[in-house]
Formats: sequence, C-alpha cells, structure tokens
Amino acid sequence: MNIIKKAAQVSQLCDGKAPLRFDTTLKVSPLFWNAWGINYHKIFGIKGKRIEEARINGYKKEWEESTQERLDMIVKTSEQLDLGDSNNLMNRKMAEEIVKWVPGLVPEGKELVILDIGCGSGATTIALLEELKKSGMEYKIESYLLDPSVENLVIAEESVEAFLGFGKANTLYGLIEKFLERDELIDILKKVNIILSNASLHHMSIFKVLHEFSRTLSRNVLFGFGDWCHGMLKNPGNCRFLIKELDEIEPGILAEYDRLFHIVNGKRDHYFEISAKSPEELNATGTMIKWWTTLAKNFRKENLDPFFSCFEGHMPWNEWEHLFTEFKFRLLSGPHYTIPGNSINTVALLDNQD
Repeated sequence: MNIIKKAAQVSQLCDGKAPLRFDTTLKVSPLFWNAWGINYHKIFGIKGKRIEEARINGYKKEWEESTQERLDMIVKTSEQLDLGDSNNLMNRKMAEEIVKWVPGLVPEGKELVILDIGCGSGATTIALLEELKKSGMEYKIESYLLDPSVENLVIAEESVEAFLGFGKANTLYGLIEKFLERDELIDILKKVNIILSNASLHHMSIFKVLHEFSRTLSRNVLFGFGDWCHGMLKNPGNCRFLIKELDEIEPGILAEYDRLFHIVNGKRDHYFEISAKSPEELNATGTMIKWWTTLAKNFRKENLDPFFSCFEGHMPWNEWEHLFTEFKFRLLSGPHYTIPGNSINTVALLDNQD
C-alpha cells in the first residue's frame, strides 16, 4: 500500500520541477488530496484559496492552449477503444432523461431557461433542443452558454442560434467561479429551469459551485450531469498502473513516480480492485488506464506532447452522489452508463427539491 511521507516531493511535482512533466496534481479532486500528500484541511484557509485558484487556472490555461488537433485525437482514442463519441452519447442520454421531466416543470408554451456550464461547442444544449423538438413540445427558449474559451463560445452561440432560428443565445465568457461573484449569474440562477453539465463540473471548484447552486437556485430546477466517472485518480497507487504503461513511451518515469510518491515495489497487482466500490467503477478504472495509454501513443505518433493533462478532477459516481446529497440535490434518474457495466461515461438527472 502506498504511503505519502513528504509533501515537499509532491510540491515538486505540482510546481512542474519533476521530470514527469505532468502539469499539476492539484487537478485531482480535493476529495483525494490527502491520498496525494496534500493536507486539505491545513490549506483550506488563505493557502487553500490560492491552491484552488491555481487548480482552476491550470484548467483555464489548458483550454486556452487546446487545439482542434488535440480534441480530434481525444475523439479518435475513444472510438479506438469502442467507447464511441463519448460526450455526444452522454449528451443524448441526458437530453432523453430531461425531456421526461420537463412537462411537470414548465407548462408547454411558456419560457424554458437553460444554463449550460462549460458548454464547449454547445453540443449539450443542442442535444436537449433536438430532443424537445422530437417530443413535439414547444417552449420559448432562453439559452445561456458559459465557457472559459472564446473559440468555444463563438461556435456554441452560432450553433444554438442556428437551431433556434430566432432570438439570441446569451454567452458568458470566463470561469464560473468568477461569475458566481457577480450579480449577473446569480440573477440567472434565480430564474433558470435546467442546468446542463457534461464533462465539465470536475474542472470547477465543485464545493463552491454546488454551494452556490443550493443557496441560490429556485426550487424544482433540473440538473443534468454527465462525466467520466472512474477511480484511477483516487490515489497514486491506482494511477501507477497508467504510469507503468507510459513508461514504455518514456522510460524512467515509473521509477521517478515511485520515488516521488514512495510507492514500494510489489504487492500492488490488485490494489485498485480493492479500492473500487463497485464492479462498474473497477471496469471504468481499467478503461481509463487503457484510454490514457492509447491517447499518449496517439499523441506521440503525431509529434504532440504525450503527457497532456493526465491529472483530472474525475471521480467515481459514488463520490459525486455523496456530494450532490450533501448539497441537497435529489437523484431523479440514473446513474446511466453509456457502456453497460462500466461507469466510465455516467449520466444522471437531479433536482434540488427539499
């Protein structure tokens, strides 16, 4: 079992001084920081705020530097592993579940206010609009699209407005954490009917965002959630399975990883099987290791940096469910897996009824 003894060595990795070249372990969910040698409770004050800002800014920098070439490679990798177009599969499932509940939420013909956080290209909103149209339900749509990428927002705005055929999609450029400090987003939250989040919530300050949602939202708001749910990043022991595979691409990083995180050799073969809380999580963790390994090899073939954003805020579904419950969200539907028996792409529908 891995034991973290020196947080200073973790700090080396966080500062980019270690030869692994990973951007930062801080992208790992704060729920798992202790396992990575970062004492969450000790840094929760002023230092904690700075560290959380560094975590979010790291994501922002990643989005700003992302290219279509990299995004296409991600889709290609998913298809190679028979995951299909993962995010679009989650979009469609989320839309199907939401439409089942919309009639009881807003009478047909009335205004339906939709907020898409981390909207990307707008595909999640489009999927919901398509499903509403297919169902024959008619609403006056007021759409809000929030994203820290200008390029994404331009694409999303054009796509949503083209689908609506009239009116304007409202765009919000920047990090949701910053918007939550402004009255503009607070006013939107007070009137919104549906919030969409697909593969985006793990990029955010989840405690801050969910706290503000639970405090500000009116009652009976539908919350469509989709994400990559696995346990690879719960601790350095689980993640070592990936590093072992990547060592074939760049020899030496496995030994350095073990040194940084004091992982003792041997007795590790079934470690993440023990840590998994469900068969679905176990399968998803294995899938994620294969996915990152394949992505790294694809990047290398195209002369791209193979160690692109390996650390993420992904969590198993049971961790998300506990968080949602803590912030007074009720599970209406799900979890739904786009791959049977595998939680790698999970969709759930919640609301904030007491």
